[in-house]
Amino acid sequence: MKKILIILVLFLALLSFGAKPTFAAENFFQKTVRSIGNGAQRFYLRWIPGDKPGESVLIQAISATEQLKTAQVASEITADLLQDDQSKGNAKITIKGPAQLQPQVSGEMTQQEMNFSGEFTLQGTTLRLVADAKVAGNTFYFKLNQVPALPNVDLSAITGKWYKTTMEAAASTENTQLSTDQKEQLNAASMQLWKSAKAGTAQAVTKNDHSVYMVNVTIPNKAVEEYLSAVVEVQSQAYSSQSPDITSRIQSELRQNLNKIGDIKAVIWVDKSTFYVRHIEIPISYAINQSSNEEASFAPLAALSQINKAIILIKVDLDNFNEPIQFVEPTDALEAKDALAASFGKMMTPGLPSAEGTSELPSLTPAQRLQLQQLNSISPAQKQKYLDQLGQMDKLQ
Repeated sequence: MKKILIILVLFLALLSFGAKPTFAAENFFQKTVRSIGNGAQRFYLRWIPGDKPGESVLIQAISATEQLKTAQVASEITADLLQDDQSKGNAKITIKGPAQLQPQVSGEMTQQEMNFSGEFTLQGTTLRLVADAKVAGNTFYFKLNQVPALPNVDLSAITGKWYKTTMEAAASTENTQLSTDQKEQLNAASMQLWKSAKAGTAQAVTKNDHSVYMVNVTIPNKAVEEYLSAVVEVQSQAYSSQSPDITSRIQSELRQNLNKIGDIKAVIWVDKSTFYVRHIEIPISYAINQSSNEEASFAPLAALSQINKAIILIKVDLDNFNEPIQFVEPTDALEAKDALAASFGKMMTPGLPSAEGTSELPSLTPAQRLQLQQLNSISPAQKQKYLDQLGQMDKLQ
C-alpha cells in the first residue's frame, strides 16, 4: 500500500507542477509576436467549427493556466486491488474544495479549504476517514469528522474538533525561495515535458454542461522521469540540509516506480471559451512487488500482503475559476499536540477493560474475551511488535 501512495503522490505532483510552465524573459518584439500568434490561434479554436489539432489546444491551456489563481477542485483517486488479476479489495480517496493554485510565498496570506475522505475495503472490512482541512498563512487546521474503527484504539475524544499546528519550522531554518537559475531550471524541465507530450485530435464535445475540447495525451515515460528528477534536484538545492544521498535515493525510487507504469496516457478536457482545464483522467496499472513475507495478525493487513497489482484511476475536476475563496478561520481550534494526548489517553489496554478506580479485576465481555484470545494466539514476536506500536509494553509484560 505504501508504494501505491507513493505513485499517487507522484502523479499529483505531476499535475501540480507540470501544468504551469512560464515563458522565459522576452523583449517587446517577442512578446508582441507571441501575443498576436496566440490571439489568432484562440480565434481559430473558439470560432471555427470542427475538431482541432490537440497540440494547439494544449498550448492555449498552458498559457491560460499561467493566469489561474484559484479554482474549485474535486479530485478522486480509486484503486482496485488485485491478487493474480482477481479483485480482493478497493480504495477510494476524494479531496475537494477551493484551492489557491498560485500561493504567494512572500509573506502574503494563503488560504485553502479542503474536505478529505478516504475509504479502504479489504476482506469484508471497511476503514473510513473523513476530515476537513484549512490553511491560513502558516497555520494548518484540521478536523476529524469520522475515523476508522481500529483494534484497541479509541479516537472518539478527538473527533469533531478543530486542531491547529504551525508550519514555521522549515521556513525559519531554510531559504525556500528559488533563485532565478532554479526557476529557469524548472521552467526548462516543464517546457520539455510538454514538448514531449503527444496529443491526439481535439474533439469538440460537452462535459458537465460546458463546451470543451477533449484531447488524448501521451507523455513518454522518459520525459516524466526527467521532469520529476529535475524537480527533486531543484528542491534539494533549495533545502540545503537535504543530502545528495537522499536526493539520489528519491530519484531512484521515482525511476523504479515509473518503469512499472510505462508511458502516461491521460484524457484532458479544455474549456473552449477560457481554455482552462476542466477535467483530467489518468488511468494507471501498477505492479506491486511485496517485499515482506511477515505474517500479520490483523486480517485486512494479512490480505493486503497478497495484493500484487493495482488498477488506479485519477480524476480531477476544476470549476469556479479565479473566484474569491470564502474562508472562515476556526476560533476554537486546539493545539495539535492535544489531539495526540487525547487519543493516547483514551487508548485501552489490548483485550482488557480499564480497572481504574477499583481493586478488583472486572469481568470480560464476550467481545473482550475474543480480543484476548486473538492476542494470545499470535506469535511472541508479533505480540511484542504490536505492543510497541501501542506503547503498552509496561502493562502487559
